[in-house]
Amino acid sequence: MRNPFSDRLSSSTFRRPLILGAIILGFAALEISCTPSSRRKDSLREGDLIFQANEGSDFVSAIEAVTSSKDPGMSFSHVGIVHYREGIKAPYVIEATPSYGVVATPLSEFLDSSAHSSVDGCPLVRVKRYPDARIARKAAQRSLKFLGKEYDFLFSPGQETLYCTELVYYCFRTDDGKPLLNTNPMTFKDSTGKTSPLWEEYYARREAPIPEGVPGTNPNDMFGEEVFMDVDITPSQLERLANVK
Repeated sequence: MRNPFSDRLSSSTFRRPLILGAIILGFAALEISCTPSSRRKDSLREGDLIFQANEGSDFVSAIEAVTSSKDPGMSFSHVGIVHYREGIKAPYVIEATPSYGVVATPLSEFLDSSAHSSVDGCPLVRVKRYPDARIARKAAQRSLKFLGKEYDFLFSPGQETLYCTELVYYCFRTDDGKPLLNTNPMTFKDSTGKTSPLWEEYYARREAPIPEGVPGTNPNDMFGEEVFMDVDITPSQLERLANVK
């Protein structure tokens, strides 16, 4: 099986394509300052979640019509789990991607693949934290067991293949295996109650039914989970952490 760590590091020309999920709203209106403030900021910890926005497309627009963001002016399309490898100071992000499945990505590459603010060029990301550090660390360690799994293109329940928030959902568990995060009935219908032709074509190509109403997760809903705390860290601080030696 492919080594999920070394493969990503050896590809100097790697560029990750658009991650399927929810989308970006109002890039021009969003202002995430890259300038450090005078107040003390937090740092990344094992098991933190980094939510990411990606550039829009026709496909993304179809997703936008059936999802909603909990963050004013910003919608998230992807999420990964922070993990520190022994002996390496710069963090990795364990993520499920369409091109590579579940892999460990250096934080620098993860930030590069984000959409960037038109105001100051910062990556459009936010960090959330589970309040119990022990559970968060266990979630990060649990994510390593999924490395090498293929991406879940059908957004179907189960651990055989995984999409980004599905990976996080299966990692955050109690000691006896019960889920700590919520699922919601998925919908592929817009505000008019009609299923997007793009979704119909997407599932027709895969000869699979649209999983309307099936329990699932998405980055915007997960970002809004009340159990997570906001982490006071700027994109510029994340970039510095990504390049620490």
